[in-house]
Amino acid sequence: MLEVIERLEAKGAFFRSLHDPIDTASPQGKFTLQVLGAAAEFERALIRERTKAGLASARAKGRVGGNPGLRTRDPAALRKVRLARQDGYMERLNETAQDWVPHVRRCAPIWLGKTSCGLSMAPCPQIAIGPKAACSAP
Repeated sequence: MLEVIERLEAKGAFFRSLHDPIDTASPQGKFTLQVLGAAAEFERALIRERTKAGLASARAKGRVGGNPGLRTRDPAALRKVRLARQDGYMERLNETAQDWVPHVRRCAPIWLGKTSCGLSMAPCPQIAIGPKAACSAP
């Protein structure tokens, strides 16, 4: 985050948080940002240290991490994970549909005969069919 803010400042812009007392246009705001960044980095290091210690302790007691069904390649466990991933994928598609469906619909005349799944992953070609049929999706 600090790198992004430095790039902004190099171009003459400043960062201002709407919910925190951070405004990098002032020395106090810059200091606050640096202190919060250092505290966040410290907390991440503590979490990483505790996680490693917990895993080492579990290994010392003979415990093996992970899903036992996946370790043994149990077909029922593998199927359950596959279905959960598919459900998650469909949830993400549905949650973001308002962003990508309009682009697909706008480009649909260009890709007659292709599926919408293929369309959502493909770049939008910049070809026109008819006088105003150019696709303007990003």
